[in-house]
Amino acid sequence: SIPPVSEEFDAPVLGKLPNGEWLVWSPSILLEDNGPSINAPANDIASATLEDGGGAAVILTNEKLKCANVPRTFVNEDTCVLSTLSTACKASELLSVDVEMSTENVKKFYSLTGHYVYAIRGLAMEELHEHPCSKPKSRWEISTGVTCPSATVLNADTVTALTDAITKSFDSNPFVKDVTRTLLCDPSDYDDSTDELDIQLQIGSDCYTHVHPDHLNVYDFSGWVSVHNGGAYNIQKWAEGFDGHEGWYLMYPYVGVSERNVPQHPMSRWYNNGNGDNIVYVARLGDSLPYRDLIDGLKTDAVANYFGALAPGSAQGLIICGSHGEVANDPSLLEGFDLHSDEQSTTGSDEMDNQKHVVWTEVNLKSNDQLRQRVAWALS
Repeated sequence: SIPPVSEEFDAPVLGKLPNGEWLVWSPSILLEDNGPSINAPANDIASATLEDGGGAAVILTNEKLKCANVPRTFVNEDTCVLSTLSTACKASELLSVDVEMSTENVKKFYSLTGHYVYAIRGLAMEELHEHPCSKPKSRWEISTGVTCPSATVLNADTVTALTDAITKSFDSNPFVKDVTRTLLCDPSDYDDSTDELDIQLQIGSDCYTHVHPDHLNVYDFSGWVSVHNGGAYNIQKWAEGFDGHEGWYLMYPYVGVSERNVPQHPMSRWYNNGNGDNIVYVARLGDSLPYRDLIDGLKTDAVANYFGALAPGSAQGLIICGSHGEVANDPSLLEGFDLHSDEQSTTGSDEMDNQKHVVWTEVNLKSNDQLRQRVAWALS
């Protein structure tokens, strides 16, 4: 049978005609009316608004499609209708809620969104310029109430400079502390390539270890899954319970893992690919940030509900609003517009921008009084 929705890597759907010929189903993008066409008559403005705001499609695609209901404004209020359908979805009305990047919450992103979100560990420092005395800013991992197992022997001026930077830092993160050094170290502690970079420093009852500046940063690795040279599994496995793994971090294989045939990964691979389009920074482990500041891929209804960011709805129904010009396509025609996706790209970003600019310009220049209304709204 033909599935209700098609995924990018689904197996082909074949059909056989009575004469023995075979057909292959070619799915097309189907857009729905959710508002009037630009020149719709005044008495027919609200008739094309999706009655449930697209909520049924959100459920059917497991939130891959998003709710089409938009907030009511003076521009679209004539498209709004009251819906009492059980599938009706609401325009996102968000509460001011902070999301803590705890180990449990980092793991939870996978079950809520299917995204591979991890804190990064195992990054190495290789060059003398990464020494905390060679640069003003550095990151230190905190081991609370622990005596350093291998405290680094340093000259007095270096100990004073680093201790001063750590103790004066206002960084409240429980796992790592980012600090700025203002005092000078003893030059003999960082003048030779053999000088230790992963310094351990005992301050009171706590041990501080100098770490890579990206250590314990949390990233969404989902985009890296399909382009990782070592295969998708080696990125997915951490979230999927590999070898009893805790699921909240990814260990960068700097030295490799010979028993699993994982080769050494030079740090250049991280510098070339980390913080790029396919590995997206979220926050540091232990940070708290407003839900609104999460990256787009993690701002789903499931995540918002889990963290209590969605305002409660009304038992009397929901106001559903469409958008002027949001009209259906004809799926029998060739698809002239590409769609932005976090999967494989088929159109360059400049072309994607241009197609939106053309539509926007046409609406502004040729529709009734659109430009004046939009400029007034922007300036209000």
